[in-house]
Amino acid sequence: MPMDLTGPPRSDWRTRLDGLSADYLAVAPGLRERIDVCLEWLDVAARSDRWPIIVTATFSAMEAILVPEKAGLKAGVVTVRSVAVHVAVNQPFFDPGEVMAGYQLRSDLVHGTPTPDVLDKEATAFAEFTRRWAFDVFRDYLTLVKDSGAGTVTEIAAHLDRGPCNDVCSWLEEHGGSSIVAEYRESLRPKDS
Repeated sequence: MPMDLTGPPRSDWRTRLDGLSADYLAVAPGLRERIDVCLEWLDVAARSDRWPIIVTATFSAMEAILVPEKAGLKAGVVTVRSVAVHVAVNQPFFDPGEVMAGYQLRSDLVHGTPTPDVLDKEATAFAEFTRRWAFDVFRDYLTLVKDSGAGTVTEIAAHLDRGPCNDVCSWLEEHGGSSIVAEYRESLRPKDS
């Protein structure tokens, strides 16, 4: 649907979109591919009204920009790094427990596990949460890329793991999220061949 973004009530939206566009255009080519994959999944989530598709697509979008390595369990990595993105650019973050629960639901959906205990109305509301969460992570991720000058998703992940993720892990351990921290750390531990 066409929309005029020049009017007074919408000028703030236009300014924010212009900023996102400028941040996207400034991304190094080595990182652009992963960001484009993220955007493609966010587009799938935005165009759907079915919660299983929305949840699966938003977490796939986040994996594209937050998990460059081959990690066995990714829920902890996506949860900790998504919060760390916000922390790195001094922005508020969503409840990490909700993010972890969302990733676990995504895993059930992707792997064909029946979800009869998930109520459609609650799942639809949760899907809306995941769309908003993913957009906010994406927005702050672009800011982080711009501020850090990183050229690859691996460099961003390493930057997060060296600093902001440590702060997030400390916060999680103080606020009942030690299981998230344990999974995050286990996922990043080098595997014996």
